[in-house]
This record gives sequence, C-alpha cells and structure tokens, in this order.
Amino acid sequence: MKRRFKRRKKSRILLFFKRISDNWLVRRTVIVLICFILVINVIITAMGASGAFLLSPFHMDNKLRAIGHFASHLVSRVGQPDSMPPKQALSVAARRHNAPGRLVFAIAKAESDFVPWRVSHTGAMGLMQLMPDTAAALGVEDPFHPRDNADGGAKYIAQLYRRYKGDIRRVAAAYNWGPGHVPTTGPYRVPPETRRYVDRVVRYANINGYASQ
Repeated sequence: MKRRFKRRKKSRILLFFKRISDNWLVRRTVIVLICFILVINVIITAMGASGAFLLSPFHMDNKLRAIGHFASHLVSRVGQPDSMPPKQALSVAARRHNAPGRLVFAIAKAESDFVPWRVSHTGAMGLMQLMPDTAAALGVEDPFHPRDNADGGAKYIAQLYRRYKGDIRRVAAAYNWGPGHVPTTGPYRVPPETRRYVDRVVRYANINGYASQ
C-alpha cells in the first residue's frame, strides 16, 4: 500500500514538472535565468574569482553589487589613475588605524595577492576582499580603489585585533569566517578552509609570537 502510494505521488510530481517544462514561457524564463547566472559568474571569474562554478546561483546579490561597484569605479576613475600603489595604501592604512602592519600585508596577500580589482566567488571585493555589507559598514566608498579598500580592511583588522587582544590566529580566523563564529577566549573550531587560511596568513607574515612584538 505504501509503495503504491509512493509510486502514485512520484508520478504526480513527474507529471507536474512535465507540464511545466511543456510551457514555452517557463522554458524561456529558465533559459534567460541560466544565461543571466552564467554571464555574472563569467564576469567574476574574469575578475579573479577562484573556485567559481559558472552555473552557481549562490551569492548572486553580492556578486551583482560587486560588479556594480566595479562599474562605478571605472566610471569615476576615467582619466584618473589610482594615485597610490596597493602596498603603499596598505602601509598608510595600517598606520592610520594602528593595525599591525605585517598582519595587514599578510591578510591582503592571502585575500587578493595585492590585486585591487579582484572579486571572489562570494562577491568579496578588492585588496582586502571586503564583502559589500562589510564595506558599507566600514564606510568604504569605492571598494576597488586601493586607498579606500586598504583603509577599510585595516580598520576592520584593528577592530578584530583589539577584540581578540592580539591573538593573531583568532584575528585571521574571524576575518575569514566572521567574528560571530570565533570566540574571544576558550577553544573553538573552524572549517578546514579557514584553518588553511589562518596558517597561510601566519606563514606570510612570519609572525610566530608576533602578538608580543
């Protein structure tokens, strides 16, 4: 009885989807949606996103906002090349916000390899790979301008550095995974991707015992 009911239910579901697929409007809508997703993912892949799946529907809002920010950056910078190289911008920002300079550089290296126009597969932007909401909260006007992005990233790192009382590994973990997932004290677990990220940041900065320096 149960098997018969399951087969009948499965048949109804298949029939429902068949009717939908036979509708030309639905087919056209699906094709347009797939093309739209494909174009967005192709653009962010061209902007340096690693591990991006071209038909991924995830993080579309952040991806669109990142592309919009980049378009605005291009328009605003016509005939006006960026006045400050990325590494200089990072140095100035670290001093301004009293953030550990080597940590700022290490995170920038791990996040973007110092490429100011890079976008991640989740829509993170620029040198410090700031998410659109994070950039807005930090007052970053142009996430693709090295000076603005470095300033926002250094400000965020300084906040995390104070929050975690100089614990570099927690700072890096919170920067990657979000401070809501990383407690200020006590044991904690992070995903393997974040663990590798933290190890990479420490290696780039060569900061064994750096918190005490």
